Amino acid sequence: MVTHCLGLIGAQLGDADDLMGPGPDNASGYSELRSVKEINDRILAHLGGSWDCPPPLSGDWALDPTLDPWREIARSAIDKSLACVGGVAVMKDPRFSVLLPFWKTVVSLGPTVTVVRSPDEVVASLHKRNQIPADRSAGLWLRYVLAAEANDPAQCVVNLDDFYADPGPSLRAVAAHIGLPAPNDAGVDACRAHIDPGLRHHAGPAPSQSSPAPENSGEETPLLELARQVFRSGGPSGIGAPVVSRLLADGTLSVVGDSEALASARSEVVGLSERLRMQRRSMREMNTRMKRDQAQLSAMKADKRAQSGARRAATQPAGRESPDA
Repeated sequence: MVTHCLGLIGAQLGDADDLMGPGPDNASGYSELRSVKEINDRILAHLGGSWDCPPPLSGDWALDPTLDPWREIARSAIDKSLACVGGVAVMKDPRFSVLLPFWKTVVSLGPTVTVVRSPDEVVASLHKRNQIPADRSAGLWLRYVLAAEANDPAQCVVNLDDFYADPGPSLRAVAAHIGLPAPNDAGVDACRAHIDPGLRHHAGPAPSQSSPAPENSGEETPLLELARQVFRSGGPSGIGAPVVSRLLADGTLSVVGDSEALASARSEVVGLSERLRMQRRSMREMNTRMKRDQAQLSAMKADKRAQSGARRAATQPAGRESPDA
């Protein structure tokens, strides 16, 4: 929704044929480049994770030479979808929060914008759509929000609650951040007309309000409380010592460690699966080449036999029958 509104005030969203269309969770479309989303999913798989189980990423992981083929694929996708657009181009995908260091090695990126939803809203949504438990959903919320902050401390953060209440101030702040002209009243009105509160299926409480357990998502969890505190404070600085102390005291932080251990083990399985997929692809390509070469060889042999037969016929003395007659 926010990305579509940026398009309404002058941002370029890329090739219309590559933009993801409407879906069950968003009847107005996602304003995301399908090719970029698919590349991000495949990179996460290559690294041993997925959108709902991001792999551990530390140090200079984005410079890993095994990612070089993906860099070429990513450049090709950008060239195809954004090369012909002018002005300020915008790409949207939540996976950028964790994969931004990789994309910085692919293309020259401008400022980033992070749209933050209430963790209660995210927990309820993921529980309904993917049956993900509240504790894991809260951990995902923290991972994405904290990764976005770490990968671009100068990011512009937009609270989705503020955007629904009045998009004008948020639009002007984002426009100034990414280098778009300030939207006029007509542009803001067009965005207001686009915003459909009915698409917000799990509205969470305002940051200043207390938050009961999300409906049908399970019991209160310390990780969800931690996510709420970050959300209320407006950023990672909201991770207060009392909450962390309690997480350490009752052992809940081991959930994070266990998740990383699980992701590390899962990375080996997913990595092996990806290597097998690439090997099968290579074998298919090799079989295709062999069949093509075989066909060419058969054609060459047939042509050689035909030429040899023609030469024998041409050298027969006049009036003498050919031995093959």
